[in-house]
Amino acid sequence: MQESYALGDVKGLNNVGGLIGIDSVGGSNKSNTLNRWILKSYSKGNIEGNRNVGGVIGNSRTAGINAYIKIRSSHHTEGSVTGSGNYIGGLFGYQIRGTIDSSYHVGGDVSGASYVGGLVGNTSGSVSASHSEGSVTGTGDYIGGLVGYGSSVTSSYHVGGEVSGASNVGGLFGYQIRGTIDSSYHVGGDVSGASYVGGLVGNTNGSVSASHSEGSVTGTGHHIGGLVGYGSSVTSSYHVGDVGGRNLVGGLIGYAGGTVKTSHSEGSVIGIYQVVVLLVELME
Repeated sequence: MQESYALGDVKGLNNVGGLIGIDSVGGSNKSNTLNRWILKSYSKGNIEGNRNVGGVIGNSRTAGINAYIKIRSSHHTEGSVTGSGNYIGGLFGYQIRGTIDSSYHVGGDVSGASYVGGLVGNTSGSVSASHSEGSVTGTGDYIGGLVGYGSSVTSSYHVGGEVSGASNVGGLFGYQIRGTIDSSYHVGGDVSGASYVGGLVGNTNGSVSASHSEGSVTGTGHHIGGLVGYGSSVTSSYHVGDVGGRNLVGGLIGYAGGTVKTSHSEGSVIGIYQVVVLLVELME
């Protein structure tokens, strides 16, 4: 699909999208690769539902290990995306396999329960050269200004809104299962949650490089960091803003499981337990 659009509000129950409710692609064997492209397409208006809700696409289904749904140069504007359940995204609610490139959501807030992202709620693919604007709110876990739950993000950002949820909450990324966060940032809004809260990413099993976050970061529980709540390797990255939490609180990282190089934080850090120790370890 390319150069297609939808104008106006959309309201439903599950699998609700401004342009497509469910998009599917099938591949029959391991030797053939089948790509379904969404190119230069968009929607405008408020999108509302329960589960799997997206500004452009609500849900995706792929059959076969080499079947992918890929979005490029597409967007949702001039409306909020709201779900009462899980997998809510400003562009895409649930993307099982594929990529998002040069796409965005602006002009409205995004809210849901768990797996909520300003661009995509859940994705197993990569996001590049994309962005989201506006507040992102979840009542549950895996809440991110750009991506709620996913893998790699490069050259992308979230600006102009607060990000809040329960656990695994980040200004850009809620929970990163693998991959890299590179040349990306969150600015212009505070980040808050319970545990595993970070100005850039709440919880990551991957690496962070050449990225930054700005704004206050607060958590009522543990693993609270200005840049990363819980993570591994961080290189050439920084956070500017105050950080507050209860346990395992750091100006840059709440708990660092890997190497930290040429990175820094600026701002006050307030916690109750295991605050100073972690800050000393990061500076060594």
